[in-house]
Amino acid sequence: MKPLAEVTAKLLAAGAGGMLLAVGMISSAPAAHWYVRPTQQGSNNGSDWLNAWTLSTVNWSTVQPGDTLWLAGGDYESVLSPGRNGSKGGPITIMRVRSTNAEPVSAAGWDPSFDSLVTIPSGWSLAGRSFITIDGQIRYGIRVPSGGGRAISFHNGSTTVSDSIQLKNIEVAGPGFRAMGANQLLYAANYNGSGNTTIRNLLISHCSFHDAVMLITLAAVTNGVIEHCELYNCSSGDLAAWHPDVVYFYPSTNIIFRYNMVSNTVAEALWFDYGGSREIFFYGNTLNKGAQGTGFCIGTKSTYSWGPMYIYNNTFIGYDAGGVLLRGVSDPKTTVQNNIFWNSVNACQIGGAVNSDYNAYSGSIPSGETHSLSSSVNPFVSSATGDFRLVPGAWVANRGIALERDGFLDRDPLGSPRGADGLWDIGAFEFAEGGAANNPLISVTPSEIDFGSLAKGSSATNVLLVRNRGGGTLSGAASVAAPFAVVTGASYTLTSNQTHAVTVTFSPASAGDFNGSLQFTGGGGASAALSGAAWEVLPGLTFLSTAGTVSPPFVAGSGYISQPLETGLAGSGRAVYGFTIPTAGNYIIVASVNAPHEGANSFYINIDGEPVDPGMIWDVPITSGFTNLEVCWRGDGTESSNQYAPAVFTLSSGTHFVVVRGRESGAQLASLTIAPSGAHRPAPPIVSPVVQSPADSNADAPGVQVLAGTSVQYTGSASDASGLPLIWQWLYTMNGSPETLHASGSGVVAPATFSYPAQSAGSTYVWKLRVSNGQTSAEALLNVLVESPSLPLHSLIFEAEAGLISAPFAVTNGSISQPMETGLSSGGRAVYAFEITEPGIYAIQALINAPTDAANSLFFNVDAEPQDPFMIWDIPVTSGFEWRTAAWRGNGTFDKSEFVQKSFSLSQGTHRLVIIGREPKLAIDRIRVCKLPEGTPRIWVVNAL
Repeated sequence: MKPLAEVTAKLLAAGAGGMLLAVGMISSAPAAHWYVRPTQQGSNNGSDWLNAWTLSTVNWSTVQPGDTLWLAGGDYESVLSPGRNGSKGGPITIMRVRSTNAEPVSAAGWDPSFDSLVTIPSGWSLAGRSFITIDGQIRYGIRVPSGGGRAISFHNGSTTVSDSIQLKNIEVAGPGFRAMGANQLLYAANYNGSGNTTIRNLLISHCSFHDAVMLITLAAVTNGVIEHCELYNCSSGDLAAWHPDVVYFYPSTNIIFRYNMVSNTVAEALWFDYGGSREIFFYGNTLNKGAQGTGFCIGTKSTYSWGPMYIYNNTFIGYDAGGVLLRGVSDPKTTVQNNIFWNSVNACQIGGAVNSDYNAYSGSIPSGETHSLSSSVNPFVSSATGDFRLVPGAWVANRGIALERDGFLDRDPLGSPRGADGLWDIGAFEFAEGGAANNPLISVTPSEIDFGSLAKGSSATNVLLVRNRGGGTLSGAASVAAPFAVVTGASYTLTSNQTHAVTVTFSPASAGDFNGSLQFTGGGGASAALSGAAWEVLPGLTFLSTAGTVSPPFVAGSGYISQPLETGLAGSGRAVYGFTIPTAGNYIIVASVNAPHEGANSFYINIDGEPVDPGMIWDVPITSGFTNLEVCWRGDGTESSNQYAPAVFTLSSGTHFVVVRGRESGAQLASLTIAPSGAHRPAPPIVSPVVQSPADSNADAPGVQVLAGTSVQYTGSASDASGLPLIWQWLYTMNGSPETLHASGSGVVAPATFSYPAQSAGSTYVWKLRVSNGQTSAEALLNVLVESPSLPLHSLIFEAEAGLISAPFAVTNGSISQPMETGLSSGGRAVYAFEITEPGIYAIQALINAPTDAANSLFFNVDAEPQDPFMIWDIPVTSGFEWRTAAWRGNGTFDKSEFVQKSFSLSQGTHRLVIIGREPKLAIDRIRVCKLPEGTPRIWVVNAL
């Protein structure tokens, strides 16, 4: 049996025959269909599109082997981490939906817009998972943008084997070419502390991995296939710290790497670290280093043993350090045949016996290759555009050695049979009249277009090129959903290597962020990701931060926006504000911001374009509450000394837009004003005094008072002598705390309504009405003292409902109780005033119903607020209403209080009993304050009063 047939037999025996022989087939009919959308819908049970899950709410306990989860197009906020395994013959399939899929199209709530690009954040976990298929259905139908770290990972440190995972038609886009740090797109490795856990029967098909340091990592993978993938832009911003690898092979066995296109690599592409990799097949691949310095393609580490490795019918371009660089100790069955080394070196004979022959070189032929040939004549259709098919009469045609016919090795990437004319060609592609045996193959460039930010109601256009990179005739059409549209070139009929222009427009009718998928039919199908944003043109040159087009993780607070986490530009919140400049000139931005500390005092900001990092960082000076400041740019300066202070923008008359991006958590933006640079500062606004209604609760005391537990309204007004538009804010402080923004708006000042908490007695609030005309501001202040409401004065026995009662306490049938369990700060509150005529030692008794151990405790104290847990009263369970003497837990436990009869030394005069709810359904009917006899305190038992 020949080597590849041996490996194929092993894979088939392991149950991976579907991977090798029927890529794209689902092994069994799904038992059930589930539906997933970017946001959860209806009852959120996944039963149809109207009740769809989102990724974070999938109830994996209901998903069974053989089921299918259909993903609607759009931007998802949660990662994809399957919570259940399929089974052999019954994988769980997670699939981007197409309008041609009968089952999901017939489900309730179907919308044609669901057939669009699925974008899922990076951070997927497949660790320990088995029999899972994830399929974008069309070329890159699922997109995974990654800003760093591991985009798709099999690692969790466990020893649980992963088996039969299939990833198809997925694009994983890294943070960028020459990005800094450790960014790994597919991490198929799981180190468990003593070794790597096995990953079996892994299929990566028709995927794209690009723009990262490490594209794919394989460790302890047994029976793996990587096929029909595009792998490109692999480099590192710090080559001394991070070696870029297209595929990093830690010892793995029975791996097939076929029909892939590798391009634009730095240093090393396919790297075998350490020893032990066995039965490795490379065939039908096009590997183009690009103009990125020196480097090699397939390489092994010296001093280690490996192999056998079979390298058949590949095309290596530009690998000056070695298209093949095999070092260490090779298995003698290792074979390198039928490969083109164009501007590349074959150094495969370093480090052991290698059977290398029947290869083609643009330079010299290595010694010992008696059947290899050399020529400087370019044999490719267009190496400049990456078309490495063979031209008619190419000198590498019919010069290879015939290999086995297994349905894979004897086919080229386009499906053309090798040796159909009786002789095998050298290189990845077999020449056929008309190209690829008249098999068309579509190529679309670019694969994604960002139309940028537009004013709502305007439009922008872009052009894409469709090419038949196969043979025969490519016929098809391009289509996309609104607000994108194909305006010219929607249909095409292309012969081999012919191109066609498709013009697409973006015409948003509303503000927001938009994503679409431009679909191309014919030649295997393709898609291009489209994106764009639209913003409102706001009136005037002063506007609230909440009035723009605001995207997460920015969130709106009370009159401001901020984000809850620190980010770079990638992953930051975005807010866009359109405005109209009446007169061309130089302008600055004045913003009302709150930057409370050095970890919350910066944004990115720009006009008419996206900000760049770090030049367009605005490092805001620390503020005490919201303050109007001119926007600066760091430029080439520092955090404490921005280069452009302020940043000045030269603007023509007409429409423009401001883009604000979040940077630090907790930095708050309330408003923006576009102001002429160097203009004379207008006079500040005129702000009236703040008026409270109801009026002062204690006219005899100085200042303004309000009773705790009441609601009041504050009013004021403002005007501007220059006629400039005004933005106003209601703010307050309590006992000298930082400012809290209560409400904000523009134009006429709206009243502010505020409810003072029942526990706020004794606090001092300062209310501020702050008004800005965009360049200067003014404010009016009102100091408010919170007083305790007057309480009815009781004798020493009184009804529980006779006090000042606050929710969640409620009066029911003459007793008070609360419906839920709470802590000290959120419990119901009851306050009673009582008169002591004879000073002495007193205890508290209450007629209480404490029916269970979950309904038998409260907080209480006399003449002060209770403390948790010291002043919890744990009450023995009662049978209906019974009298109990109050206790304090102190340093005891719930079933053994430290103070079993809590006593208080009370002077003559008025005192206050404060009760705070703790557990639900505990009911209090009556309360008694009991004077204890002199001498040793004892517990009083009262049977009736």
